[in-house]
Amino acid sequence: MKHFLILFLITTFSCFNAQTTFFSENMGTPTANTAIASHTFQNSSPITFSGTADVRTSTASSGYAGASGGGNVFFGTSGGNAKEFLISGINTSLYSSITLQIGILATTANNVLTIQVSENGTDFSDLTFVTTATANTWTLKTSTGNIPSTTNLRIKFSKNSGVSFRLDDVKLSGVSSSPLLTADPVTSSFSYSLNNGPSSSQSVAFLGENLSPLIGDITITAPASYEVSKNNSTFSNEITYNYTTGEIIDEFFVRLKSGLAVGNYNENVTISGGGATAINVVLTGSVSTPFAINYANDLRTLVNRNLAIAQGFIFNNVNHNTGGYQQFSATGSFIETPSINFADYNLLEIKCSTATFGGNSNQKLVVEYTTNGNDYTPIGEGLPTSSATYLNLNFLLN
Repeated sequence: MKHFLILFLITTFSCFNAQTTFFSENMGTPTANTAIASHTFQNSSPITFSGTADVRTSTASSGYAGASGGGNVFFGTSGGNAKEFLISGINTSLYSSITLQIGILATTANNVLTIQVSENGTDFSDLTFVTTATANTWTLKTSTGNIPSTTNLRIKFSKNSGVSFRLDDVKLSGVSSSPLLTADPVTSSFSYSLNNGPSSSQSVAFLGENLSPLIGDITITAPASYEVSKNNSTFSNEITYNYTTGEIIDEFFVRLKSGLAVGNYNENVTISGGGATAINVVLTGSVSTPFAINYANDLRTLVNRNLAIAQGFIFNNVNHNTGGYQQFSATGSFIETPSINFADYNLLEIKCSTATFGGNSNQKLVVEYTTNGNDYTPIGEGLPTSSATYLNLNFLLN
């Protein structure tokens, strides 16, 4: 099991280093040809827009994945060939390996806008895009070149030729560079019957990336009713893991403490350290009254089902239905009670209710007992006569 979790985390780690889109602009939807300074874009402050191009709805973007199809920025030739469009105020400081993607149309094939980026608004560096292969056709292009991590990135689109361009769907993507902790699973359930603790343990895999400082500790802190372990053998209230490269991938074990009173124990184990925001794994636990005769459980809720499991009941191919019953999914499905010492009783009365759903195909519920765990003797059976109508069964065993 440990090897599976580590393999899973390696897969998860590679996913976390995938690029995430953190800025997008679809140019809004103007009602007419509109100057950039007068137009309402998708983004607002602190993002600002300026330039000599304008925004139009004609020849809306289409033909590529994610084309928004509303307004687009038009770089025409009216009033002169030189046109530009500047987006400012984009915070890229939390990302690395940043790429820029745009939807673009050119009136002449094999042309592209000049696209530049700047940290200070004065010094601009060029990005490279593959030219448009077909005239008057929208295409999706991705940049090559360095886009800096900064609190105020400027992107400038410009042209100074007789070719006209349309621009839409500007997107920035990158790998998050802020410290991050994640865990799997994020919820776990535990139970045992009174005086039979601790519960079985469960493993939790966790990942830390971009941790600061590069060498440090991750602390796993158990709440009052639980305990944690590195090796699933020695348990305590708190454990610590060391990391040395700003990253960590590992697992720990958690269980419900022994000696607790009957009741519910819904608490959180905390994972913290490395400059990241601490995260919680939600723990739901219960200590139940041991199975004993007389016994009653309507099994109508998941809580009651889990109580029965904690008391030693076995549910084989029987699922909890949110309609308020246990559903026998196939022939051979069964619910089995814990062991009962028949020598303590002269007579046992067994009551239950059963129904068939989705039509009556002569399904029947059989009640059996065994004294050796292998050979079963029928006590009785029930055959519901109509769909969704419960049949009350009552059997005696002496």
